[in-house]
Amino acid sequence: MINWQKYFTPHTVADKIIKLIPNNYQPNLLVDICFGSGNFLKAGLRRWDVECIGIDEKILDEDPGNIKISKFKLNALNQKNISFLKDYSNKIILANPPFGRLDDDDIVENNCFSELSLLAIKSKRIEACMLVSNLSILNNGEILSAIIPENIFTSIKLESFRNLFFSYFDILYIGEAERYFNQCEVRTRIFIGIYNQSKRNLCNKLEGKDKRIPGIKFSVYRGVDNSLILKNKSLINKSCFEKILHFSSKPSEGYNFGYINSNLIKKRKIVHKGDILVSRVGRYCGRVYLIKREYDGYLFSDYFYAITNHNLKVSSKLLLFLESNLKNRIKGLTTNYISKNDILEVLNSLYKI
Repeated sequence: MINWQKYFTPHTVADKIIKLIPNNYQPNLLVDICFGSGNFLKAGLRRWDVECIGIDEKILDEDPGNIKISKFKLNALNQKNISFLKDYSNKIILANPPFGRLDDDDIVENNCFSELSLLAIKSKRIEACMLVSNLSILNNGEILSAIIPENIFTSIKLESFRNLFFSYFDILYIGEAERYFNQCEVRTRIFIGIYNQSKRNLCNKLEGKDKRIPGIKFSVYRGVDNSLILKNKSLINKSCFEKILHFSSKPSEGYNFGYINSNLIKKRKIVHKGDILVSRVGRYCGRVYLIKREYDGYLFSDYFYAITNHNLKVSSKLLLFLESNLKNRIKGLTTNYISKNDILEVLNSLYKI
């Protein structure tokens, strides 16, 4: 399998993670479905005298004399291969999933957690798919203890995936992003959570469903991909670039200009006078800005949601209502954000005022 980057868990990091698991949890089994060199399971054995199962497509048998570790050569992306682990109780799943782009030939469609699996497959990230495999073998009350690439926590493209994935857990610990692997620039975080079947605060997605209150008309959509935006005017050939409303570090302004190559835009997303921009992520998440005449017809970046095609009577009172209610909905483990669903629900609540 190509494009996978796999780094063995250093002994010091494995020991650190094992020490963070609560003392009141006594496992009967330790499992690592990305076994690698086995450092994670060996660290677990230094704390608990229990059986261990290591699974990987390529087993590095550096310690053949350790009879407490049962090794299986299996592809853990296919949840059917590891479903037998669901039969064990009181497990701790130890995870250091590989990361990188997932090739089409490597994609496996699974039935467990179908919505989450589809989001992982859509992302084409091996780390997302492997986390779903880890989740598939957990029973209620069991622990996942993992070292996870930073993009799972911060990537805009993985926003829906992480919201749903973390909703399955009572989170015990999330560490700061650090470079745990000396030979790799990728930052990772330690995550420890208890799988909670009853929690599952799944997002009630409104896209494609008519849940709006009669009489209130509006459209809400995100702007143009931020990765296409440049900020240095001196590098720009103005014949093919145009201005785009983008993030500003000045809270009073809310937005500033970037520049974008018109030829790269798949779908033009513009705002007009009277439209409303909502800061979607970052320190000014939830701020609301009214588009004035001088910004009519401009592109806007996906730092924002735009509320367009509305029949709202825009006033300072309305803008204050939207902003105060949206700020109450801010969430995020590391970066503040609000969802389209949050905006739709706040707009629908206008009917009750």
